[in-house]
Amino acid sequence: MLGTVALALLFAAATASAAAAPSGSEAAAAQRLAATFAPITMLREQQDPPCDTGAEQYQPTSVDTVLGNPSVTLQRFVPDQGLEDLKRAPTAADIAGLDENHYLNLRGEALGDTCVYAKDFARLVRDGKAPAITYSHLAREAGHAGFVLQYWFFWYFNQFNDLHEGDWEGMQISFEADGPAAALAAAEEPSEIILFQHAGGERASWADVCWRAGAGSTTPPAAPASTSPSAT
Repeated sequence: MLGTVALALLFAAATASAAAAPSGSEAAAAQRLAATFAPITMLREQQDPPCDTGAEQYQPTSVDTVLGNPSVTLQRFVPDQGLEDLKRAPTAADIAGLDENHYLNLRGEALGDTCVYAKDFARLVRDGKAPAITYSHLAREAGHAGFVLQYWFFWYFNQFNDLHEGDWEGMQISFEADGPAAALAAAEEPSEIILFQHAGGERASWADVCWRAGAGSTTPPAAPASTSPSAT
């Protein structure tokens, strides 16, 4: 099992009219709540790394494995011409605001020898550039009380039926309180949990999940990653 080594809390506007960024105390409360319920990710260890596709070749990690990576190229699709190389080792600032015609192209061919990606990721791990990271994000929906705490997992490569470079998978837990500080003050537990998957997902009550796990209700859920980041 892979415990969350670091949590990165992301604050982003849910709508264009959302309020300003949270204050320091609100951000601290959000970080504390995210740490309290941080999930434990279960991965099957490879017996013959790094090219053993029968187990997990990757782990949830930082987007910095891709951003600023000299083996990654920022490309743009030009009608009637194809892909045009724009920049190597693009940063977050380079890609912010770009449209759907732009792509980050990693070294390797997704429909070819995918062990190229596994070897590159293993090298990043050895060099200390691929730490275990879980991203968290607070989200609200206009007209609905409470909020959800989302956990997002970035994968360097999606080794599954639909092979592709880079993948986001996630899960979320729902709270009835107005915000993280209120949830902490009331020692509130989540009301439900939702796991995201390609083309669907699963949801269950928090009490049911904790009862089946045979653990206290404040124990973070264990999220099996299987051999694919597409099955959170």
